[in-house]
Amino acid sequence: MNKIMIASLALGMAVGFASCDDDRDDNPTIEKATEFVFNTPTFSGNEIRLSASKALPMSWSQPNWGFPLVAEYELQLSKDGNFTVSAAEAEDDEEGKKVADYVSLDPVSTCKTEYLASDIATGLAHLYRWDDETQVPEDLQVYARVLATPKGSAKQSQYAIASNVVTMKFSPYYVALTAAPTEMWYLVGACIGDGSWGNDAKNIGTAIYPMRAVTGAEYDKKTGQGPLTFTGYLTTEGFKLVKTPGGWDDQWGMKDGAFVKNDGGSGNIEVAANGYYTISLNTATDEMTIEPYAEEPAVYSTMLISGTFNDWKETAMTPINTVASLEGHNHMWTCELDASAGPLEVKFLQHDWSPNWGSSDFPSGIGTNGGANIPVPEGVWTVIFNDIDGSYTFVAK
Repeated sequence: MNKIMIASLALGMAVGFASCDDDRDDNPTIEKATEFVFNTPTFSGNEIRLSASKALPMSWSQPNWGFPLVAEYELQLSKDGNFTVSAAEAEDDEEGKKVADYVSLDPVSTCKTEYLASDIATGLAHLYRWDDETQVPEDLQVYARVLATPKGSAKQSQYAIASNVVTMKFSPYYVALTAAPTEMWYLVGACIGDGSWGNDAKNIGTAIYPMRAVTGAEYDKKTGQGPLTFTGYLTTEGFKLVKTPGGWDDQWGMKDGAFVKNDGGSGNIEVAANGYYTISLNTATDEMTIEPYAEEPAVYSTMLISGTFNDWKETAMTPINTVASLEGHNHMWTCELDASAGPLEVKFLQHDWSPNWGSSDFPSGIGTNGGANIPVPEGVWTVIFNDIDGSYTFVAK
């Protein structure tokens, strides 16, 4: 069997055709498509070593829905040519009765594209669920097809059409499957940190800090989306939520008294009066609320961190909320922790170790008084600690 290693195959392919991206203006009636051709890839006669490949070019015709329109194209890889139970369906089956016979890769909107070999390897890992390297076969025949579905108002399952099936040969490799990390959002603003609105990643722990995941909540395994929360002191000076430090494309603001996401005309989020509040954000449903926090939390003049890095002595953390309007109401603390020499264990505490906060979770969790030592893997970390609820986050530097 001739094994070839494909690097980036720069074939001069266009990202898409006009017929794939342009819809007609006269709003014609969509018809059921009867023909959809998945072109046999040039590499299909050879076995592709995925570990040594980068991009695999693939293309197909546009289904004949009666006129050109925008569609989503989903590459599906099957064990045996059957496409009855997807890997996603099998993974969501809590009873474990469903067995996947195909996996779908992320959809594209063009008729000609390249798939990363790493994405194909990950897809096959989800399909076959190999436990370790010893279970991965040297040679694997895969049956591939493309599912096309109209987008927009015409995106309805009855108009979806599957292409012909094409066989491909791969030499796969082991991919350890883990759930996607929790999609995190950050607070930044005039009443956050030093009040500078500096939302760059380098300002995590000074002008910007993360919300936290909700203990016991479920998160989408693929996207990491789900509920987040934050409890702290907020003022009428205003703030916003941003998804990616350093960018403003994904943000939550306020407009006409309502919370809005990604609205270019939105203003700052403002509370009615200075005080303690709990912010709740569900990134899966795009729902946000802010409610008053009824309790009056203890205010600490200092916060300490102790662990194997300092022989369980006391190292002072730095207060984050330093803007004048938050004087006397800081509950956010930070420090840099250098674990580049190897894993560590730490806890947050007061001088007399009462209270002291710990948990077995990493990189984020809820520390409880007298809880376990927090395990910190090798690396250099920016540490964020909220003494109101004991929540903490370690951000890799």
